[in-house]
Amino acid sequence: MFDLYQRQLELKNNFTIGQDIVYDHSSMEIRFMPFLSNFNYDGYTCFDNSFTREDANIDENRKFYYPIFKPLSKRKFDKAILLLHGLNERSWDKYLCWAEFLCHYTQRPIVLFPLAFHMNRSQSGWLNIRNIFKNLPLRINKKQANDTVNDTVSVVNYVLSERLSENPIRFYTSGKQSLEDVTTLVKDMKSGRHPFFNHNCQVDIFAYSIGAMLTQILLMANPNKLFSDTRALLFCGGALFEKMNGLSKNIMDKVCFKALHAFYTDRCRLEQIFLCAKDEINTFFSSMLMQEVNKDFRYAFFKTMGDKVKIISLQKDKVISYSGIVAAVGKDYAIQHVIEMDYDYAYSHEQPFPLLNQSLKDKINDSFNKTFTIIGDFFNLT
Repeated sequence: MFDLYQRQLELKNNFTIGQDIVYDHSSMEIRFMPFLSNFNYDGYTCFDNSFTREDANIDENRKFYYPIFKPLSKRKFDKAILLLHGLNERSWDKYLCWAEFLCHYTQRPIVLFPLAFHMNRSQSGWLNIRNIFKNLPLRINKKQANDTVNDTVSVVNYVLSERLSENPIRFYTSGKQSLEDVTTLVKDMKSGRHPFFNHNCQVDIFAYSIGAMLTQILLMANPNKLFSDTRALLFCGGALFEKMNGLSKNIMDKVCFKALHAFYTDRCRLEQIFLCAKDEINTFFSSMLMQEVNKDFRYAFFKTMGDKVKIISLQKDKVISYSGIVAAVGKDYAIQHVIEMDYDYAYSHEQPFPLLNQSLKDKINDSFNKTFTIIGDFFNLT
């Protein structure tokens, strides 16, 4: 059995962005690859010139490294799994054991790719705790009409809450940049130019939380037909946007949540945005926002995906609910392809395997192994 607690400590202590690692007594290595994002913000200047200039000039978001957990071998690989993370993530710590387990279990490289403005794509100043504490009182007192003080703001969710409240369109543009970057990455992998992958390699996706929404849009859009054969396992994700509850001290505060929800469930406003952006991806993005928008298209799409998509929902997940997933994929599809699991300990969407809880170590370890064996078995079918 994979020892989640021991491996998490060892991996976390040795993991540093940009530094390749070969572990003693292990058949796995971690390699880092550079990436340059060529996303063009010029097409979005109709929203707010200051916002586009500010985001376009964040160097950390344009030039960065992404890690690959891979079997220790000099050969190139025919199969890979792309791991996409959740919203407001600044560290890969939670995903290190996820990647290592899947690497060993499937004998495939696991490519951990940071979404725009997340992980090591965050501006360095955003992690300045002193500045955050200095500005927290202003954010706490920021409230909407008939509201109490903003008591859901935290050091963790402050930056994301500020940025998305300031301009909710950032949720769309950062998602669009992430989609284009993933497309560029997969194109490079399939071209045979990537040092670790053979021409036309199979690229499957393991996505968590908001990474699952990005995956659903990617599969619908299928840019350059790169994802025609992709299989995807969505964990704690896959719900419609309007059914998500991102209100959390680890994700976003209530001022941000209300602003974002109001913005993306206003159909008139969305039509103006998409007319302005003239973006071919907007049909697929809007399909994942509200239940009645493009519902027939969405249900038909998932029906065509069949066994290529599997979703694992957690019963006590307060961010991504089972009902929200059903609303996205349709009841008939959910019956066959969505698994609802529950664990015999206190957990959350953000921490399905809470490693700080030493008293329930055996139960948490067992749940992790059972869950990731299901995930690994799904990918081993190809």
